[in-house]
Amino acid sequence: MPKSISLTNKLLQLAVRFVSKLFAVSALFLLLLSSLSFAAEDDTYRILVLRGNWHERDWDRDFNRYFLESMVFSNGNEVQVSFQNLGLDKLVSPITREFYAENIGAIIKEQGIDILVAVLPTAIEFVLEIESIAELQKVLVLPAENFDQTSLPQNLVRVVQSQSNTAIRKTIESTKSLHPDAKIIEVFSGSGQTDLSYMARVKAVSGEYLDRFDFRFNAGLPLDELASNLASMDDGSVVFITPYMADRNGELANSVNFLPELSRLSSVPLYSFVDGWLGYGIVGGYMHTVDDYAYAASVAASSLISQTSEELVIFGGFRFDYTQLRKWNLNLADLSEPYVVVNKPMPILDDYADFIYTIALLIFLLLAVLFLQFLSLKRSKIANVRLEASEKKARENEIRFELLTGNSLDLIWTWDGANNQTTYCSPSVRQLTGYTFEELLALPRRSIMTSASVKLTLSKLSSTSRGAQLFEVELIRKNGDKISCEIAAQPVSESADNSAIWVGVTRDISKRKEVEKERLALENQVRQAQKFESLGTLAGGIAHDFNNILGVLMGLTELLKLKISANGEATLLADKLMTTTDRAKMLVGQILAFSRQSLDLREVTNLNALLLESFQMMQTGMPKSISLSFSDNETNVNVLADSNQLSQVFINALTNAYEAIDEYEGEISLSVSALQLAETTKFLHGELARGRYALVKVVDNGEGLAEDEIEKMFDPFYTSKELGSGMGLAIARGIVIGHGGAIDIESILGSGTTVSIVVPIVEKDAKLIELPKPVNANTAQSTIVLVDDQEDLLETVAFMLKELGHECIPCADPKIALNVIGSPNLEIDLVITDYSMPGLSGLDIRKFCAKHRPNVPVILATGYSERIAQDEHLSKLHHYVLNKPFGFRELKEILNTALTEH
Repeated sequence: MPKSISLTNKLLQLAVRFVSKLFAVSALFLLLLSSLSFAAEDDTYRILVLRGNWHERDWDRDFNRYFLESMVFSNGNEVQVSFQNLGLDKLVSPITREFYAENIGAIIKEQGIDILVAVLPTAIEFVLEIESIAELQKVLVLPAENFDQTSLPQNLVRVVQSQSNTAIRKTIESTKSLHPDAKIIEVFSGSGQTDLSYMARVKAVSGEYLDRFDFRFNAGLPLDELASNLASMDDGSVVFITPYMADRNGELANSVNFLPELSRLSSVPLYSFVDGWLGYGIVGGYMHTVDDYAYAASVAASSLISQTSEELVIFGGFRFDYTQLRKWNLNLADLSEPYVVVNKPMPILDDYADFIYTIALLIFLLLAVLFLQFLSLKRSKIANVRLEASEKKARENEIRFELLTGNSLDLIWTWDGANNQTTYCSPSVRQLTGYTFEELLALPRRSIMTSASVKLTLSKLSSTSRGAQLFEVELIRKNGDKISCEIAAQPVSESADNSAIWVGVTRDISKRKEVEKERLALENQVRQAQKFESLGTLAGGIAHDFNNILGVLMGLTELLKLKISANGEATLLADKLMTTTDRAKMLVGQILAFSRQSLDLREVTNLNALLLESFQMMQTGMPKSISLSFSDNETNVNVLADSNQLSQVFINALTNAYEAIDEYEGEISLSVSALQLAETTKFLHGELARGRYALVKVVDNGEGLAEDEIEKMFDPFYTSKELGSGMGLAIARGIVIGHGGAIDIESILGSGTTVSIVVPIVEKDAKLIELPKPVNANTAQSTIVLVDDQEDLLETVAFMLKELGHECIPCADPKIALNVIGSPNLEIDLVITDYSMPGLSGLDIRKFCAKHRPNVPVILATGYSERIAQDEHLSKLHHYVLNKPFGFRELKEILNTALTEH
């Protein structure tokens, strides 16, 4: 048969079955309505079906439908059935389970539930825990086959046992008939708890057939490995798959999602006892369907109603897939028991015949219903019956509503715009506000909501637009706490005076607000970091240019001082010029420290001693009206630091604390202690990984800072002082961040400020990071190649080298310098080159020297010492670093070191 016709048959078959069931259910529903007049409310049995899982699956929906149909068919109008899912399939706390138990117990008591049906183990365990319903009639559906029910009262409890062992046993026996030559049964399952429990059942049953088959068990194989095993099975094997969950792309995938692919790759047939897998690649097996279990549960419930001890029988049977039977050419005639073949294509004419029969049946049922209704309408009693039915329906809706509102974490309410009064609140009002509904009604609105929120709420609920409203308010709980909430309100009707009746939901969004606040704070930190990075780049560029200018000034000043040494007054002026130049050099150093582009001389330093030195220095110049104290809770704190830079940070913090107190009496405390961070921690400036740190605190009781001032304190050029430059804290921030630390500020306006400085602690024997120390030695006249693209600086350094007694070959173009260095006829003793130049850099010249003049030392002059330290290529080449700006002393020392070591 062509594939397209087969597909059409299958679709028509599904459509006919769907329409048939729909019409049958509709007719049954109408018949039940017509017979309501013959039922008495007091004789109605109320049945509540509980299920432990949160989401309703296909199996659950089928069970509900079959159970309801069976109960109505067996007991007619004498039963009412409702269904409820609980979120017990996830890990819940004992408090939550107790809350569920109290609610279910209250529902059972208030609604007069007669029989409680618990489906699957989670619901059964939950029901057996509720002591208040111990005497309630119960039906326990699908416990394990070894479930011990001897301790349960037989007059109150019926148990529907699992039939998986029977299904496993009969499925294995079917393979004996269908595959007489098979010797091996390969059993596959997933690695989950449920999967392994089914595997254990198969193992237990397999012991009865060891004389016939060799069983091989495989659990938790990845899909690729499982497919490979199935593709290479011997002809004498069959495969038995238990309920299987496998990992695919990081998520658990149910077997029906990958069974077709496994079936296509498998070299042998696949069997199982799971009815839901038919049509997905399973040949078949002995199966108990969901309607079998639902029918058994209805029989158990009916036996409790009639107080009979009717034996519970769960029917099952062999079910096979037509496509798979054809694929493997299997003959079912060898089976000793009846069987059912599913998914078998039907002729189109048969499909139409079923459809016609269904339509005819529908017409007949509709005519019968209309006739019954016609007769009922003639009786005056029918009006009262319908009224009772309507009231019953209303009560059922009320139960559903109470179940919904009673288990909702959100507050559901109604508002009468005519009276400006809340007319209903769900039970969650107590959890949200701390008040009961009655207490809430007795309070004025401003006691449970801030003034702004009251005004906003009244304006929204009195809006003439009559549209849905969504807005945020701030509630005041009974304990005084304020929480942020979101209100969604919808007008549902209007009263006589044109005011609206509103239905709304109030949701606690405090956690969402906290997350939003953290996100905004993180974004602010990123913007702050980007701002400092941009300013640092700008400052570094300016400092580089200043270094070149200062290098010229320092060199020319020292040369001038040498030339006029005989003139005392001119020498004095030259000394003042040198002092001014040194101050400019310090300023450039501070700018580089801010931009973290300087290479500081760091060594293991005792932080206690450094703080004591800063404390004593500040104590001498501080007025007696201010008390300055120092404490070190940790007596031996060592850090790897540039002591001059770190001391500048502490003095700056103490100076700011002193100026915050001004002329009034006050207290300043300086302390150091050890801080152990268990996880990555964010500070106002800086983020530190877990580890051991030194915590330095400077605390004053001065005027304090406003919140917006704290954000700006570390911005360059921002100052609250009349004569301040605004660079102190900005430079301090750069120094601390450069030392791998962080800074934080806590301040309350009018109550003082706390500055916290955090730096990493090191052991005393930590490796020092420092520049090569100069070697005092007399060096003879040397030939030195000098390379710098700044001609003023080039000429100045050339003069200095000649003054020191060396022959200098200046090169303003790096390309010309390469030709000079590479000349075989020229003897060269040393190369001094600028690190940062356009075209060819100092790194290129150092590489060229390493190749062509390996014995010639190279000195790199730069204002970016940190870049040289971090350069991966230079770390492999020996070189010397001369920090700009430099004078005669620095130049002479580096020349002595370089020429002496070589």
